[in-house]
Amino acid sequence: MTEAPLIIGLVLLAVLVGALLPVFYHAVQTLKSVKNFVDATGPRLERALEEVAETTARLNRIGASLQEQGDRLKPLVDSAAGVGQTLQGLKQSLHSVGAVLSTLGPAFLAGLSAFMIKRSASGKRGGDGEAEGSGEDDATASGDAPPPEEELRAAEESHHGH
Repeated sequence: MTEAPLIIGLVLLAVLVGALLPVFYHAVQTLKSVKNFVDATGPRLERALEEVAETTARLNRIGASLQEQGDRLKPLVDSAAGVGQTLQGLKQSLHSVGAVLSTLGPAFLAGLSAFMIKRSASGKRGGDGEAEGSGEDDATASGDAPPPEEELRAAEESHHGH
């Protein structure tokens, strides 16, 4: 009786070994192919890693060089920014002056024109021997010269038109 279980165990062991042999063979073939692949690509991978290391070193040198040049250019950039701010302030000042001149300019020119017209009118009357105040109503009444208000308006319109 003890021989039967022993024989059954041996048969089962033989079947198990027979079933595992193709699996082991396939595993060995896979490992050989992986080894061949690693042997073939190993040197290429080493070269690629060396090139990556060289590229990294170059980039580090370029970065350091750019850092140095940036540090040297910083005062120039700061100066340019200061000049830009100064020019911006000048622009605002000129804008303010332009606004003031455009506001006061026509009034100044109208006043100057009225002064010149009055002066030329008084100069003509002064040459005839008349007093300045007495001939004003006579010239207006006779129609020789337009009233001063109309002269001012005409002078303003001529300056606004240009």
